[in-house]
Amino acid sequence: MPEIKESLEKVIESPVVENSVETRQVIVDLKKPEAFVPRELKSFLQKIEEDPVATPTFDPSGQPQLSPINSQNPKINIPITRTTFIDGFKKSFDDVGHWLSVFFFREIKLKESHVSFKPDDS
Repeated sequence: MPEIKESLEKVIESPVVENSVETRQVIVDLKKPEAFVPRELKSFLQKIEEDPVATPTFDPSGQPQLSPINSQNPKINIPITRTTFIDGFKKSFDDVGHWLSVFFFREIKLKESHVSFKPDDS
């Protein structure tokens, strides 16, 4: 590599003269260009690097210390009442209320007992 650098420096220092016509040689940079990282992603990566919680800690034997996992089944509050949910299935197939009830029914099936409805005001 030092030979290439020296030869490039020589090219920069003196122009090449052939047959009484001055020509210039093109120098190509052999470095790989740095990958473009958007500004938003840079700030996000800096937050992750600075967060001490995200960095793993190791015990004296060299094994990573495990931390307790947060609950994977949080409580979900559906923003409609139970009567609105049931009435949605009685609406026509083209109505939005029908599909809202179908969507929430799917969520209830997936999350099982971790779902609660908005309380009835009546």
